[in-house]
Amino acid sequence: MQSLYNAISNCTNKLKNYLFTIFLLFSFEILADTNIIYIRVALCDNVHQGIVKVSEKLGKGDDLQNNLYWGAAYGIKSFFKKQKEWKLIDSQFNITDKILERVIFENKENNAFIIADAYNGKFIQEAILNYLTESIQIESFSVITNKSKSIRKLNVFVGHNGLMDQQLDSKMNLSNREIAEDGIVLACMSKKYFQSLEESFKLNHILLTNSLMAPEAYIVHNVVNGWLNKEGKEKLIQRASESYAKYQKISVKTAKGIFK
Repeated sequence: MQSLYNAISNCTNKLKNYLFTIFLLFSFEILADTNIIYIRVALCDNVHQGIVKVSEKLGKGDDLQNNLYWGAAYGIKSFFKKQKEWKLIDSQFNITDKILERVIFENKENNAFIIADAYNGKFIQEAILNYLTESIQIESFSVITNKSKSIRKLNVFVGHNGLMDQQLDSKMNLSNREIAEDGIVLACMSKKYFQSLEESFKLNHILLTNSLMAPEAYIVHNVVNGWLNKEGKEKLIQRASESYAKYQKISVKTAKGIFK
């Protein structure tokens, strides 16, 4: 009789532990942030952008497959497709006459999604304006289903610094953001041109640049990982510097001078 009692007691305890584990996992799913990273990429364009010319293949502003900032090895789409923690869950073409492709990646471990838009290079100003003015509207993306009440947002611009070529229209609409959202501008000398716009457009820039540089996806990848871990600005700058040093084959000290 005692052995039967012990067996029942053991089963009861195991069931309690199992149910408690399920409760914790369910609670974590409810409480975990949904992390949204929205990347606007202005495709490299030898014709319509004031850049140092690259090869014709890499610098054709409407060529998704080969473009330096999208389909090439260190372009946003190609690079993230190779990262095991990010899974491509959606790809759509010709979103508008300006956005040639939109891809969405999911990182289940961190309840995170990357939305990346590839803008035809001749519409670089529209890409910059959308980065500055448009809040991330998660409701617009039906494939993003695992949404919590707490949403963290990171806006990213990748490409040539179009503000070097053309100033903002003083009559343009300001941001529709209710509160400030985090931002990254990977473009040459972005601190000089974008830092002063933070208050007007409700952006909290966690990474800008001080000099000429190559705005490639490995920087975004490493910094996003740090952002998902809620690391501070100095650690994010260190991540950017280490990635840039590795791929550009320069010292970390030199690379650290590029980022702000």
